[in-house]
Amino acid sequence: MGEDVSSQIRTGITVILVAALITAVLNLMVVAQNIMANGLGTLESGTDQVAAQEFEKYNQKKVSGTSVKAAISLYEAKDICIVVRTKACKEGSTGVGAWGYQYGTLLLDANGSQPSSQVDADGSEYYYFTGNDAIRLKNGQSYYTAEYFTGTGGVLNECHNTRGLTTAGDPQFILTSARFKSFLIKNSTGTIVGIYFEQITG
Repeated sequence: MGEDVSSQIRTGITVILVAALITAVLNLMVVAQNIMANGLGTLESGTDQVAAQEFEKYNQKKVSGTSVKAAISLYEAKDICIVVRTKACKEGSTGVGAWGYQYGTLLLDANGSQPSSQVDADGSEYYYFTGNDAIRLKNGQSYYTAEYFTGTGGVLNECHNTRGLTTAGDPQFILTSARFKSFLIKNSTGTIVGIYFEQITG
């Protein structure tokens, strides 16, 4: 009978130890899951901050023509539109009524209309906004708003014709020493979709 009691005590202790071990493992899993969730949230927040810092140099800054050309090259392979309003655009001497030219991923104008396009003598096509309401400054904000110009199946339309940027006399021509004011362009979700450069004097 003494052996039965001793065996039952060992079985009881084993059950209690197994239950305690299972409880400890479950508690560790809950703690680990919370740590991972917090870590992922911190990582996502850090990624958003890095992305915002990447564009900060274009957020209401004065830049040179060299910086504008560099931005066009830098964001060529990304889903970013570069909108450039040259002196010729401001003076209305583009020959096609261009308000501003688009490079990279294309955007719709403020009314949701597709950008206009023109084919050069060499067969290359370029895109531009027309009218004074091409892109809008967001009310009470320091950025402009626009949406992507998507094609069939939601594919983003693009234009990588930069020939006019370096051709003297072309309305798209950007003199390296020219001065521009830059602004960010965001879509309705607040995502940065472009950078707007407007040529200024002085």
